[in-house]
Amino acid sequence: MIFLTHLGDPVILQISSIIFALILWRKIGHKISLWFLFAQFVGYGLVLLVKYSIMRPRPTGKLFPAYGYSFPSGHTFATAIFALCLWTIIIPRLKSTSSKFLFVILTSLWILLIMYTRVYLRDHYASDVIGGLFLSLAWWLVLNQYGKRLNSGLLRNNS
Repeated sequence: MIFLTHLGDPVILQISSIIFALILWRKIGHKISLWFLFAQFVGYGLVLLVKYSIMRPRPTGKLFPAYGYSFPSGHTFATAIFALCLWTIIIPRLKSTSSKFLFVILTSLWILLIMYTRVYLRDHYASDVIGGLFLSLAWWLVLNQYGKRLNSGLLRNNS
């Protein structure tokens, strides 16, 4: 479970975001790359703002050390916003419906797995991971409007 929870570690996902943004910059263009970085880093800033506004203590009896405040789950937010932004960028580029469906299923399972590990390891209450998920969905809905327009323009230019 400890290994699995690291798959949603915000630091690891932010490093992955930088690497993915560099690939995007090279393959697709700088606008979508900057949009992706903005989504990740400003989004995590929102998580910290909420955490330090609410200051909910973590559950007792943790199986793995975790520090800081509990609500919302940063692991859940970071994983979900990463996956949701990948949906915005990658799904329009996939050709078959089955590959789009498989991509959504796999990334959704990844999010659910991270949510489960955070509660299992007693680093968060269930409401913390649900709060992290809802915060990421709200942030993605705001970002998605611009991302879809950006993506459709890039797809037209690359055709």
